[in-house]
Amino acid sequence: YEVVYTVEGLGMSDFLPKENEVISEKTDSKITVKATVTNEFIFIQRLLLLGTDFKVVSPRLFKEKLINKLKLVKNKYDSDNSSLSNSLIES
Repeated sequence: YEVVYTVEGLGMSDFLPKENEVISEKTDSKITVKATVTNEFIFIQRLLLLGTDFKVVSPRLFKEKLINKLKLVKNKYDSDNSSLSNSLIES
């Protein structure tokens, strides 16, 4: 399937498309990329390497799946911080 995403900010300066990606639009502030995804895990890793400089545009289902994964990661850190805070208070 195909995923469209944008790259902005510092991620633009050294962005190079992979063999399964095509730059569909490039402006001074944003690069729009169309990627053919054959391995979702590797593709998500690719996006995460861009840090906060990427945004998935479509498809909506992939975007929602990625957001849910990121929320799960955030929740793990939130629960770790809560446990750490509680242990510091008890000390």
